[in-house]
Amino acid sequence: MFSPELPLNHTSGLSGSHVSLPNHKHEKPGSIRLYRMTDRVAVEKIIREAEDELPIQHASKLNIGRTVRYWLEDGYARAGFYLFDLCNEVVGLVGFTPLEIGFGEVCQLQPLFLRANLRGKGYGQQLLDHTINGARESGYRRCYLELSAHLEDAVRLVENYGFYKMPASPRQGYPHDPSIRHYMKYIF
Repeated sequence: MFSPELPLNHTSGLSGSHVSLPNHKHEKPGSIRLYRMTDRVAVEKIIREAEDELPIQHASKLNIGRTVRYWLEDGYARAGFYLFDLCNEVVGLVGFTPLEIGFGEVCQLQPLFLRANLRGKGYGQQLLDHTINGARESGYRRCYLELSAHLEDAVRLVENYGFYKMPASPRQGYPHDPSIRHYMKYIF
């Protein structure tokens, strides 16, 4: 059974490499846990920080926070959002939600937010590990992801994680935006 709160050095049983992060003596070990309504203020702060980093002309800037807030507040079934806690502070967020295609077998990975000073240290991979495991345990077989081509570090992370690039969105009638890349990963 999937535990909603696990230490960072926990390996979730997913194939692939797992990052073992050092615990410094001056800080408590980090943990990944499910979102709670009491986390709203901390999550808003992370979303605002991420939105502020995006170029003003970036089309997704207007939708990133709105999309995540929508799923968090409405609490849909078969959705899960995971937070990364470090020293009792929420510093990262990622989640999965149902996708309207694939007869209930496909979920959509929602934007991964992580404080800028923590990127490149394996925390994003740890958040993905837990989120993909949670999606699998919720009955999904595939995970879909839309990602801006401008977010080069994020593109590299998901490609290294095993997401493959698709030529277009699997959704019928979805408007084409050449700056958005579409990815899929089998997770069963």
